[in-house]
Amino acid sequence: MKHSFACALSLILACAAARSAEPAGEALTIEGADGWKLHGTLFLPADVPRENDRPRPAALVICHPMLSKTQVTYAPLVPKLLERGFAVLVYDPRGHGLSTTGMDGKARPDWQAHMEDDKEHLAFWAGLVDDLARVKAYAVERWKVPPKKIVLAGASVGANAVLALAVKDPDLGAAVLLSPGANYRGLDSLALGPQVAVPLFVAAGGQDASSKATPETIYTQAEKIALEHRTLKRYPGSEHGTNLFAAYPELLDDLPRWLGERLLSGK
Repeated sequence: MKHSFACALSLILACAAARSAEPAGEALTIEGADGWKLHGTLFLPADVPRENDRPRPAALVICHPMLSKTQVTYAPLVPKLLERGFAVLVYDPRGHGLSTTGMDGKARPDWQAHMEDDKEHLAFWAGLVDDLARVKAYAVERWKVPPKKIVLAGASVGANAVLALAVKDPDLGAAVLLSPGANYRGLDSLALGPQVAVPLFVAAGGQDASSKATPETIYTQAEKIALEHRTLKRYPGSEHGTNLFAAYPELLDDLPRWLGERLLSGK
């Protein structure tokens, strides 16, 4: 099953890259927290400078999928970000897609095995934030991307994880929240809104029962951020997370443009 998943992933992402005349992505693995082995893909815009045979992108967007989904759900956004000059790192969160083993290669229970509200299972979800921090640190160390040029983007529970790390690590370029929820398995976004201090892009469906008033609350409470550096996009339907891309293609233009204006000299 993992082989067929890998083939599908390669095909989807390769097609997205081909459509935008960009190189195909580079598969990689990163050690997450608690010894999880995280599988991801790095995409680079054209003409990225290299040093010691490693790329040195000007800016990077790290993408965290929503619950039960994998990195392929960001395929529509990848070429749009590449066109703006961003490198893109997408990865499967712990217990999702290919990320179902430890660094020792031993299989681990997937996300569906962690749905109880006890300390052990809640620690699994808190680990999403720690994993994201590890991925960000990997990018800084390996590709020398300045933290202020790194964007964290997350969908649904991934948005909650992104917001949590953005509060812990304010030395970031921006945070993108697609359909954040109020509190999922201990990842409480409503408690974090007043603390976030990085440029903030929030998007959600207006009829999305999973988000309700959470996007507006986060946006309104984020008073540490100047109004010109935070935005809220509400779309009319009930689409959730990365499903917004297909329903509202304007988001695929609005988001990269907004990020480019803040991180890449108005691109």
